[in-house]
Amino acid sequence: MGTDESLGASVSFLDYDGIVLFAGAFEKANQGPHGHIYIECIATSDLDLRQRELVTALRGEKFIIFLVPGISRGSYGQSRVTETVLFRRILQSFNISWDNYKTPVSHAESKIPEFQPYVERFGSAYVHYSMSSDRREHVKVICGDSNLFAITFFDKLFFLPCTNPSTHKQAIGAAVAAAKAVIAYRKRISKAKPQWISEFRFTQENSLINDAKELQQQLNQIETKIDSYGNYKGVLCYHSDPLVDIVTNIFEKFFGIRLVKEDEFVEDAAMFSNPDEEIYGYTMGGTYFWAPASIFYAMGGEVTDSGITTATGYINGEKSVAAYQALVDMYRDESLSPLLLGGGGIGVFEGLATGKNSYAVVNASQSMIDKISESGIEQEIEASPQVQKVKKNIEAKQ
Repeated sequence: MGTDESLGASVSFLDYDGIVLFAGAFEKANQGPHGHIYIECIATSDLDLRQRELVTALRGEKFIIFLVPGISRGSYGQSRVTETVLFRRILQSFNISWDNYKTPVSHAESKIPEFQPYVERFGSAYVHYSMSSDRREHVKVICGDSNLFAITFFDKLFFLPCTNPSTHKQAIGAAVAAAKAVIAYRKRISKAKPQWISEFRFTQENSLINDAKELQQQLNQIETKIDSYGNYKGVLCYHSDPLVDIVTNIFEKFFGIRLVKEDEFVEDAAMFSNPDEEIYGYTMGGTYFWAPASIFYAMGGEVTDSGITTATGYINGEKSVAAYQALVDMYRDESLSPLLLGGGGIGVFEGLATGKNSYAVVNASQSMIDKISESGIEQEIEASPQVQKVKKNIEAKQ
């Protein structure tokens, strides 16, 4: 019996003989103030788990159906989003390209009779697929000719066009009709071949099976490499020993330099330094924490005290989280300069010295405002308890 499961449900794909998914089930498209579309995953941990279950299901005798309504390509630097939903991930793994029709195709005819009732009722095609000729050998076309908009891989993985359901009842109706079509089709082709026929193989078939195994091994190796790059990203957030381990691996992997953790940093820095020629073994951007953080951690420094094992309060309260969420919202609304992310933005005084109608936010004492006022630039100042907002006039004082 079929059931309708929500995102994050505790049941597994492997509990069922078949799974029906809408292509955009794990993502949400948002529109910025200038019409840009950005896409985000709304259930990342669930998505990763379901991908693992889907691969396992396909290795058995289960079937997977993707119902594909209109799905955004994204914009604003996301024109080829690939990681936000199973539909995108699976097509990428099969090296299948896809794109949207400008207007949906509503006159589709199924090449496989079992799918015709579904296509007649729900089969408006918003998406079409393309692939290399060698990849197409493994694909069976359900609908389409030069442009493919309903296909199946190995009679297990199905991509079917679907109208955008406006109600939950319509969504269930499309899912049930698609499942009935797939079950009827698989039942027919299983009866058409006796059980023993799978034991007989053509020479070319054996070659293809071996190629598939080799490709799977290559895929496993690539996924391992991808995972290693994910581990390298830990340099952005890890502390203490984990950070040292990652930095050590990066130096060895990319630069061929084998680091020994016990190296005496101070002695090495002294060896390379020559103050008379203004040569120094190490430099940093300031005394604020992130400037010396890498050396702090590499030399065994710890922010926390291992002797303190009882929490006495929170570092960040709800208001702190809300403040950073406001910055996230500003970025998505395109009211926060992307240059500010990771550095590279225009500094306060550079912003005041260049351009017209420049704005700057100064989170500092009144003395900073006084220095700006003494610069000879006309400005309007709005004072608040924590932030001084400075607006430069279009024209400087003559």
